[in-house]
Amino acid sequence: MCPSDPGSGKVTSSDFHGNYLASLGSTAIFGELCGSSAGNGLFGYLSSTKMRDITDGTSNTLAASECVLPPGSDIRGKYYTDSRMAVVFSADWPPNTSNSDDHYGGTCDSTTFAPCVAGGGSILGDGAVYARSMHVGGVHCLLADGAVRFISENIDRTTFQNLGQRNDNQVIGEF
Repeated sequence: MCPSDPGSGKVTSSDFHGNYLASLGSTAIFGELCGSSAGNGLFGYLSSTKMRDITDGTSNTLAASECVLPPGSDIRGKYYTDSRMAVVFSADWPPNTSNSDDHYGGTCDSTTFAPCVAGGGSILGDGAVYARSMHVGGVHCLLADGAVRFISENIDRTTFQNLGQRNDNQVIGEF
């Protein structure tokens, strides 16, 4: 739970919502991946990524990031759910992007800090959740080497996408 998020530690029915999501990679839409392996990140439905699969280096690969929990009952950060994509985020857009998260069906609670649009479709339909926080200027991210870095919301989009990918063979440099 992030102490900066007033919605952290949200409990709905028998479900707990947390502020930390695993990295699916730079894939923009989750729906294409629900029935198969992960995107190009470390985690995803039916994935089995091993450390040896992180060819970009563990200090250049995102493992997890913060998310903002809006009030209400949408699935973001819902750890116990039949929705496979409630606990992963996309590095397609930089932290705190103004682009809305996209929910496939169900409820979608939109706020200034966690904009959202209901995309319709089924549980296997499209959806995307982006890294967000209540912190000014960026989000805290966990890298695959165990380090936690504050990543600016002004990071170049391509650089953030490269950080989300485990094996794109791109040299990141300082970020």
